[in-house]
Amino acid sequence: MSKYGLEARMTIHIVITVVIVSIILTAIAASMYEQKYQEELDNELESAIAITEKIIDIEISKIETAANTAAQLYDYEGYDKDDVDSILTRSIKGNPVQFATTIILDNSYPSDNKLFAVVSCNDKINILNISRDSLTHLKDDDNWMHSYINGEKYWSLPYQYTTNDSTELNLISYSIPITNKNGKIYGIYCSSITIDWLEKTIIESKLQDNIDVTVVADDGTYIIRPGEIIANTPPEDLVVKKHRNDRLGWNFIFLSPHSTIMHCVWKAVLKIVGFVSLLILILCISIIYNVRHVARPFVNEQKKIAQDKASMDKEVSLAANIQRQLLTDSAITHPLFNLSASLTPAKNIGGDLYDYTFRGNKLYFCIGDVSGKGLSASLFMAMTTVLYRHTINEEHTTSPSEIVAKINKTLSLENSECMFVTFFTGILNLDDATLQYCNAGHNAPVLNTKFLNGNNGMPMGIDPDSEYDTVTIRLNPGDKLLLYTDGVTEAMSKNKEYYSDDRLITLSAKIKELAPCDTIKTINDDIEAFASGAEQFDDITMLCINYKPTL
Repeated sequence: MSKYGLEARMTIHIVITVVIVSIILTAIAASMYEQKYQEELDNELESAIAITEKIIDIEISKIETAANTAAQLYDYEGYDKDDVDSILTRSIKGNPVQFATTIILDNSYPSDNKLFAVVSCNDKINILNISRDSLTHLKDDDNWMHSYINGEKYWSLPYQYTTNDSTELNLISYSIPITNKNGKIYGIYCSSITIDWLEKTIIESKLQDNIDVTVVADDGTYIIRPGEIIANTPPEDLVVKKHRNDRLGWNFIFLSPHSTIMHCVWKAVLKIVGFVSLLILILCISIIYNVRHVARPFVNEQKKIAQDKASMDKEVSLAANIQRQLLTDSAITHPLFNLSASLTPAKNIGGDLYDYTFRGNKLYFCIGDVSGKGLSASLFMAMTTVLYRHTINEEHTTSPSEIVAKINKTLSLENSECMFVTFFTGILNLDDATLQYCNAGHNAPVLNTKFLNGNNGMPMGIDPDSEYDTVTIRLNPGDKLLLYTDGVTEAMSKNKEYYSDDRLITLSAKIKELAPCDTIKTINDDIEAFASGAEQFDDITMLCINYKPTL
């Protein structure tokens, strides 16, 4: 019996099963969630790109449209400084994202004021008066030279600008050339915005805090540098989405650590584990409750069955001991004969029997096989053995047929279970070597190398009025008589083949010179080799007599 109760064993088994299933489901869920969150992150990055692109395009379009319009409004001969300042002021008021608007004219413009600038700083608009000495930067500033010299509309790379209060700002500018009526370029119109505005726009477009954005120009110059999250993350652990803005010539790179996905995955997995743990707890409580309150009658019944089985095993063991005690010695040596016997039950107890005894100068012996197996067969065997010993001790019982008839009558009248026993008994007269025998439905014994002839009567226990015959023969010195039960000839191999009468006769011819004990051992060994490990289904019993053995 296990040291654990049924409740504990059931709980342990179910918990182990649920835990294993939970681990498998958790692994599957983790894989599925990883794929799910990867797809979601890809979609969020795509959405962030689309939103950022749309917002920037709208604002950039406003700046470009205002600049293009203002540049077209500027008349080579029609505007003085105040008019230009008014144009620039209206432009910056109409587009609050602008930091500054500037008109720069070259030396061909007939005016002392070559630089007009309107700056929006701290929500205030200031008009700057710039002298002619400031014009030197027109040809030195690469950002504006594209528009003045090449006549191109151009978005600059970032540059620094210092305000009157010494604040340094990072700016980008959009420049467009200003031409006269003849198409000659004599200045540029420039609209500037702060990088801070661009960063703010990008931050507002992000759907999650774990998404970072960096903006890089085609020449590798950083417009916006990566944040701390990305800067501290190995490149191989980044999920990257790229988008190029052809208008600005910039590359927008949206990044997110792969650990973001795994963080979401494990959050989901922990929820599953928590749910499964709660389920296990509920199952354990339910199992213990049901076993204790619902299955208790079943448990008690199982215990009773186990106790009954243990009691039955004890009784069977006792019956087996009694049965062994009923058997006579397995070997005997006499000046006129040698005798050996063996009984190998298929179960703990069996229904085969053998017996022998002396009365005067006569050897009485028998062998029998009770129908069925188990305890009932062993009891019927014991009854037959006792009746045999009682009958041969009666003074007026002189022949084997009388012995069989008397035993048969008693067994038939006291046989409510309708059992029967095949039986062979003989009387060997040691003075004149005559052998009398009677066969009640039993296997024919082997005399030397042939089956012993004789009339077979009805097995005992069936009909109380059955009649039996006695057969008399004379033995010769050296004759060997082998009695056996059908467990010998009907022993079965793994191929479902019987040992058979023919195999027994063939083997008997080979071992005819062996003593009775060696004969029985050889036959048992041959049966075991023939069976090749196949289960023994019937008792195997043999009794062998060697008359006047040759020394």
